[in-house]
Amino acid sequence: MKKFLPIFILAVCSYSATGQTTFQILDHNGTDVTNGQYDFSGPNSPSDPYFKYEIDFEVKNLKSVTITTKVKRMETMSLVGSAHYHCWGVCYTDINAGADYMFPESGDPEFLDFVDLNGSAQSTLNTYFKPKSAVGDASFRWVVFDDSNPSDSAFVDVVYDIRAFTGVNENDNVKMALYPNPA
Repeated sequence: MKKFLPIFILAVCSYSATGQTTFQILDHNGTDVTNGQYDFSGPNSPSDPYFKYEIDFEVKNLKSVTITTKVKRMETMSLVGSAHYHCWGVCYTDINAGADYMFPESGDPEFLDFVDLNGSAQSTLNTYFKPKSAVGDASFRWVVFDDSNPSDSAFVDVVYDIRAFTGVNENDNVKMALYPNPA
């Protein structure tokens, strides 16, 4: 029994230490969305080819050492007719929906791009979605990982609910009062 207790404590401590991630992902409000989901809803923009939604995430290095980080994007649900791209140290070009499930992959030249995150530092992951005239749902998984240990990673799933643009909102309750009344 005396030998079992120290071995059990050592096993529990080593398991909890390896289960910790190096990264924390925060949304624009500072809410922790690490390994979670971020939902977004908005209209499409059929008449503006430059219209895009931008969702930024702060990626924090939770360790005290510098880590060479990379980001990959997985398109988990595509919305035909839309496009997307992201910036992580470098901004990439538009990718049409369904054209590239994972970007960048290990064979892509963009896979060489990285951001060094100093201990306890953070950097911004900029994600962009161009709905164009498409209506429906799209979702992406953004994965941040340590280049020297790809299994040390964190992700956030971004789900877009794109509705049809219905025009300008009219004021339903317009009150008018003219003072002074000359009559």
